[in-house]
Amino acid sequence: MLEKLDTIPWSELKHAYGSAANIPNDLHNLASSDEKTCDQALSGLYGNIFHQGTRYTATPYAIPFLFELIENETTHNRAELIYYIINLALGYEEAYLVEGINPAQIKAELKEAHKTMSLEEIKDSKEYGYSYLALLDCYSFVEERIPILWEIIEKTPKSFNNEVENNKNRKLINSAIYASAWFAEKGTTSIELIKRQIPVLTHENDIANCILAIGLLSKNTEPKIDISFLEAYLDSTSVLLKTSAAIALIKYPLTNQIIEILIDSITSNEELRKINEIPFNDGNINGYASGMLSGYAQTQEEEQRILLAFCQVLEKLNMYQATETTGFVLDILNRNRTIPIKETDVNNLEKNEIIALRAIANSKGWGEGDMSFANFSLMMRDAGLPSEKEELIEYLGEYY
Repeated sequence: MLEKLDTIPWSELKHAYGSAANIPNDLHNLASSDEKTCDQALSGLYGNIFHQGTRYTATPYAIPFLFELIENETTHNRAELIYYIINLALGYEEAYLVEGINPAQIKAELKEAHKTMSLEEIKDSKEYGYSYLALLDCYSFVEERIPILWEIIEKTPKSFNNEVENNKNRKLINSAIYASAWFAEKGTTSIELIKRQIPVLTHENDIANCILAIGLLSKNTEPKIDISFLEAYLDSTSVLLKTSAAIALIKYPLTNQIIEILIDSITSNEELRKINEIPFNDGNINGYASGMLSGYAQTQEEEQRILLAFCQVLEKLNMYQATETTGFVLDILNRNRTIPIKETDVNNLEKNEIIALRAIANSKGWGEGDMSFANFSLMMRDAGLPSEKEELIEYLGEYY
């Protein structure tokens, strides 16, 4: 394992802090039997070849070695490494949750971006090690190794007498299924493989993970795959499975059944706001449902119905959940707007717009306790709204 690590000219490659000469040491440490050493190595790799989401010329070269580690059953944190390689391939993948990844589009965009780089961008690329071609390689290097994840999904035991080992296996399988869901080039095989896992899984969370993976893959897999077998879960007594199926099956035009299931989920089932064993949207299934409703709403009636549902729960959410949901609210509010709200007389706003702004004003998105959240204020400003809570309350006036 890692025998070819020294054949890479690491010192000639770059990461966030300059020369990538230290990368072999981090990769070797991932193979350590010491848990703390492994964790420190992974933290280091997140900081240098995936610094705040940016990938560098050294990043794609690390990917084959990470897969070697993932394949080896003695590697300590295999599931964490699988999640890491998705970051290397896609950046922060949550941005693609609603529509998934269109392989041809993402590759064409990266090639075009490289082709049209300005002289200043070329200079910065050489100086700092950022490269569109490196991003393309990151995606391609992971995509071509997806069969390694298939093998993990198929061959890892689904049950084990030892509870610790059983949970470890579940985590590994779930991470491999999740990772496979982002690469529609191999969607036909991935969907069939994931579908075969469902009857042998005993944990509801694991089944939900499969359903969500199939739904995400189906959006961009060609030729189109029939996933109508998931419709049976729309009548499930399990709120999680029902909601997961609605997310997976959502399409244009929205059906009343899908809307009702997802709205009921986000307004009535707080337990779906954080399920640690499901990686999609970091376990916030209600947030995932909200994003799908916002993204797929087309008619004014749908938008207003969904908007009011968001407003109903907004004040109950913590700072981070409120920020996510407020983003969906703002998207609906501004979808057909040409003049920013703050430049519009409050008396000219619709009733539902007033309700939405009042809910935002009372949300925890601004911060909790002594902590203020600058990202929330920036989001409000970018959406053409007052960027401070007091200013929004003042704008609302008697409507607050």
